[in-house]
Amino acid sequence: MLVHDIRNPLSGSMAAVSLLEMEPELTDGQRLLVGKALQCLEKQSEMLEDILATAAAQNGCLQLNKESFALGDCVREQVLLQEEVAAFRRITIDCQGLDGNWQVNNADRRLLAGHCNLLMNALKYAKSDSTINVWLGAPGAAPLLPAGCQQGPRDVHDHQ
Repeated sequence: MLVHDIRNPLSGSMAAVSLLEMEPELTDGQRLLVGKALQCLEKQSEMLEDILATAAAQNGCLQLNKESFALGDCVREQVLLQEEVAAFRRITIDCQGLDGNWQVNNADRRLLAGHCNLLMNALKYAKSDSTINVWLGAPGAAPLLPAGCQQGPRDVHDHQ
């Protein structure tokens, strides 16, 4: 019953925004924002499902949706979801290595995508007019970082 009560308002919001997206009188800018709002609601729905999956895992009832996919595509999707926030805050997201051959086999893509909260945290704490570097590759082959940045564990508040 609780799961149903939690899902209903979100489903209603998604349906309302989907109907708004079909409105013929929207300007291109409004249509873009409505589309982005729908993407964010879909992401929120996925996050809710992740919370419910965590509860199911704790109760020994988790069912995974295992599939094979390109890790770069998964990361790229998360970056695209955050591009409006980045643009608003005048933050550049520089992606490297996403086109590499990093194939994930037999994994739940939705659960893996949930780990992209790192990007949201980077956007939250980055200064305006800065760059967030997203890199996918072997640890020893990381590209050189801009001057003033250090590799290894660090506090995100201390770096651009």
